[in-house]
Amino acid sequence: MATRSRSATFTRPGRRTTLRVPPNLEAEVALLADELEISENEAFVHLAQFGADASRRERDIRRVIGRRRAAVSKERRVGTLPSPEEMQEAILVDRS
Repeated sequence: MATRSRSATFTRPGRRTTLRVPPNLEAEVALLADELEISENEAFVHLAQFGADASRRERDIRRVIGRRRAAVSKERRVGTLPSPEEMQEAILVDRS
């Protein structure tokens, strides 16, 4: 396997910062850097992007759940079930 020099300079646009990497992430960062043949800094950015994407997806899912829940429960007495039409409308509330 060809190994890319870790000293190869790659400048990523964005703010520079100094972080302390928690011990439980240090091994994962090193492993990913080796697997992708990139620097540990790039591996850390890769993992951060992966986490940010997962966070965005989770936030989007919670928003859809909230809208569907609101569509089902609007002006409904406690203990009553929505009609099939109301359920379908609630399920489709966020689909375009």
